[in-house]
Amino acid sequence: MKKKKLYIGIVAQIGAGKDTVARYLEVFYNAKALRSSDMLGEILKILNLNPTKRAYLQKLPVAVRNTFGAKTISRAMVGRMKKQKENIVIWNGIRYPDDVKEFNKLPNSILIGVTASERTRFNRIKKRKEKAGEENLTLAKFREEENRDTEKNTLKLISDANYKILNNRSVGTLYKQIAKIMESRL
Repeated sequence: MKKKKLYIGIVAQIGAGKDTVARYLEVFYNAKALRSSDMLGEILKILNLNPTKRAYLQKLPVAVRNTFGAKTISRAMVGRMKKQKENIVIWNGIRYPDDVKEFNKLPNSILIGVTASERTRFNRIKKRKEKAGEENLTLAKFREEENRDTEKNTLKLISDANYKILNNRSVGTLYKQIAKIMESRL
């Protein structure tokens, strides 16, 4: 009998650990993680713009939503998820209420919210240097980033998530929280 496909959505504050959660699921559960920022990055590359610049990754979805409708990116992501062959498929980086509405149309879907303290998240961002210029980020600029359109719904979406992870401690503690969620779903 074929296993029922599990769809996992991850919503998290900047620097809370959503990529770490997704990587853990990929390694230990053979999941396939898709990020809306990767899809947006593809568009930025086509436009010959820096796909690692956070400002572009925040402005592009706003432009797409305003031009083509609030569910445009959500529908594209859900379409990509359905095409994956893996039994566990992740949408890493849900940002908007419409994302959740479209995601929840998938059968056997769960939403995981990931949070961490502001100081922890700020320090992680500066250390990881994932996006251009993050090593020079100030706390004031970090707070400004968190108030952008792509981030303003995050806390509400996390509060409505099926599962919540507080990621202020060690990576081992994070992994235990993820494993507990997966044990309840598989």
